[in-house]
Amino acid sequence: MIVLAPREGRALEEGLIRALYQDHGRTKADQIVLFTTREISVFLARVEEFSFAGGHDDLRMLLGSLSAIARQIGMVDLAEVAHDVLGCHKRGDEPAFVATLARLIRLGDVFLSAVWEIENPQR
Repeated sequence: MIVLAPREGRALEEGLIRALYQDHGRTKADQIVLFTTREISVFLARVEEFSFAGGHDDLRMLLGSLSAIARQIGMVDLAEVAHDVLGCHKRGDEPAFVATLARLIRLGDVFLSAVWEIENPQR
């Protein structure tokens, strides 16, 4: 038996977050990052919910929105995987859909952890 232990690399281009802080200042950048982080968290939870509840139109909309938001702040990997999940869903490829959805959730966790580390380097 082979045991797979998937690990995701850093899903965040830290330079974009740092540039955000330089361009907008700490207060405004904190607001932007907080809003985006909340949106990503909500989208990930809702994608997971609709994936298994059969909300096909809602799922497509959420995945498209998640991909767009992720790409805007430098989460290219997360954006691409959201796009891949959508493609698997559209094709009706259930095994690939479940696998890419799991990867999307893992990458979302990596992203949220990376943002936390950037915002709180002393912790």
